[in-house]
Amino acid sequence: MDFDIFQTKQELNALIEDFKRFNTVFRFVSLGVYLTYLVYALIANVGFLALNIFLLCITALYTAFCAVCTVKEAKGAPKSEEDKKIAKLYRNAKFYAMVLSAVLSIIGILTAVEKPTPLSIVLAILLPVCLVLQAIFDLCVVWITVRVNRFQVAITQDFEMLKRDILKIAFSFVKDSIFKRNKDKDKGKDKQQEGGDIPTALEAVKDDAGEKKANPVKRLFQKIFSGKKEKTAYTDEIDAPEGSENPS
Repeated sequence: MDFDIFQTKQELNALIEDFKRFNTVFRFVSLGVYLTYLVYALIANVGFLALNIFLLCITALYTAFCAVCTVKEAKGAPKSEEDKKIAKLYRNAKFYAMVLSAVLSIIGILTAVEKPTPLSIVLAILLPVCLVLQAIFDLCVVWITVRVNRFQVAITQDFEMLKRDILKIAFSFVKDSIFKRNKDKDKGKDKQQEGGDIPTALEAVKDDAGEKKANPVKRLFQKIFSGKKEKTAYTDEIDAPEGSENPS
């Protein structure tokens, strides 16, 4: 069978990995938008200075942490306990990053309303858009991963069922072929036996006919002697004298 289940699984896993890479790239793009807004807020002296500095530090640290975790994930599955803890922390940090993105989106919209500038308006539009798209992509990664894993399990089970059905059909075909072959052999033996009886009977008839043809002298003597006996009995009856008859 040309169907390769392992190659199919590899292609599905590669599809998931490609979507995860796209989501990671978009996450860094969103973080770049957040950092750009915070730098703009510091330069333009928009909002609370202390809050902007705090948010900028948090966003920068989270960006660096994402870069480290992305490099570790690219190397393969976590092996040590420390790597597993870092991976778990990274998953939890994504949720807090979404909260931070929501806060920055609200601040950006308020800033654009308070001091509208072309850059503030563009950033006020990009911040919520990045937030919504990032949430959608994260949910899509989780959903696609779960569905693909279930699909792999289902296609593996279907392949095993198909393989069992093919083996059953092949076994049944071989069994029927062997039975038919044995049946044909038995028929051939019966025909040979029936054909052997007929020549035997013909040979017996031929032998009998041959024996009759081979002894014509014997048959002639049998006819002569049988005829002589009949003639002798008739002659004795005629030549007997009349006085020889018993008086009544």
